[in-house]
Parts: sequence; structure tokens; C-alpha cells
Amino acid sequence: MHESLTARRTRFDLWAVVGASVPGVVHAREHAAGQDACHGEVLPDGTMIIAVADGRGGARFGSEGAGMAVDVAVAHVRELLLGDGPLPSPAGIVTGAFDAAREALERQARVLLGDPAQIGEWGTTLTLAVARPHAFWVAQRGNGAVIARRGEDLFVAAYPQSPSDEEFLLTDPNGHLLIDVELHDPVDSFAVITDALLPLALERPADPREPFFDPLYAFAAAGSHPIAARQHLRDFLLSDRVSAVTSDDRTIVIALRHPEERSALPPDGDVALG
Repeated sequence: MHESLTARRTRFDLWAVVGASVPGVVHAREHAAGQDACHGEVLPDGTMIIAVADGRGGARFGSEGAGMAVDVAVAHVRELLLGDGPLPSPAGIVTGAFDAAREALERQARVLLGDPAQIGEWGTTLTLAVARPHAFWVAQRGNGAVIARRGEDLFVAAYPQSPSDEEFLLTDPNGHLLIDVELHDPVDSFAVITDALLPLALERPADPREPFFDPLYAFAAAGSHPIAARQHLRDFLLSDRVSAVTSDDRTIVIALRHPEERSALPPDGDVALG
């Protein structure tokens, strides 16, 4: 299980962030770590980058694939946004992160198994959210979701790619080309989840459940010590309420702009996406 949230500024005061991954019943019974992963970073300009991945059950290196995918995707976006060169379009930035993650997994397959076509042994999904001061970009390959809030409006910013349990993986043939990209106006807060939490998080067909998210956003806003907050979130993910609807590994990362940052956001429509 791979979890990492990093502040790349002297004060972690632009966002309140908490995230956790916990193993499902089978992995917990075997004292295994599970195959979900999450990684996030805050850049000096206040951009929040979060990636979440779900390693494929049965893949020999699914956990490693998920961990590598989130690390590479976040690093790709970070290096572009902090670099001196011209930026691609927003869609080009996030799709490039998926390309970079896929290429990294192919290199692993070539080095360890002698054949990049064996990338499926690192099978994983990937969901990426980039919250900039004046925009919110999301991209998805898999059945996770991103749920965001702007003012009083709670909405799904990235939908699961399959309404069934069919797996959609970054490591599928051309999986890095079959991603969903959405470009939104800036948001006050957002949560990234893996598919195990969909029954609790979304109504059918795909409306967000406010009774699920309201307490989580309030919890993140309370400003608990990061270690204590992560433990409380893990306890929630392992609770009977959650375990009653899923036996799979489960992950959520919640991020909220602090009130002074929200007040600095432009009025709707004043700033173009990008």
C-alpha cells in the first residue's frame, strides 16, 4: 500500500489534505498491504496534484504498478508546471502524465521480464486531479471517481469508465490513449476515490451522495494533526459501514482549499481554463 502527500512550500497552508489506503478483506486476512496507491503534492503556486491508482487483482506486480503510476504521473505534472519551457495544453499535460506512467511500467516489464508486452503484470488503473488556482483538470483510466465541490454545488468531476465491474486499466493495450479528460473551473474541494467506495459515494446512475461526503469534508476541514487525521480516515475505511458494501482495497484522498484561498478565486467565467 503506497501513500504519500508532500508539501513543496514552507507552509502547508493553502490546502487541508488527508488521504488513506487500506487493504480489503482478503489482503487483510493474509496480512498483505493491498494494491491501491495514492500520491499528492502541493506546488509553490498553490496547485494541488493528486493521483490515485488501483492495482489489478491477480497481477503479479499490481501493487508496484499502482505505486509507480501515481508517482510518475504526479512527477510529470510537477516538472512541467515548475519548468521553464512552454506548457502544453491542459489536456496535453494530463494525458502526458498517463503516457509517462505507461512508459515507466513498460520499462519495468522490459527490465524484469525481458518483454514490455508483459506490462499487464503491473496492471493498474490511474486517476489524476490537478487543482490550479484558476482551473481544475481531471483524467481517468479505470473505475475510480473524482467528486468536487464549488460553493454549495457537489458534482462528479470524473466518472467511472464502466458502469459494471469490468476493469479498465492503464496497462491495457492502448490504455493510455483511452482516458477520459475533463477541464473544469476552479473548485473549493475535491475527493478522489477508488471503485470500492462507489456504492457509498455515488447514487445511480452517478450522482454524488452528500450524506457521504459532507462529514468527510468537515473532517478534513477540522485541521487535525496529519498523522491522527490519516489514522481516523483509515479507521473509517475499515469500519463496518464500509466493509459491509465492499471487500476490496479502498482509497480516498480529500483536499480542501482554506477559506482565504477560496475567497481569492475568480468569479465564475472570469478566467479561461488553462
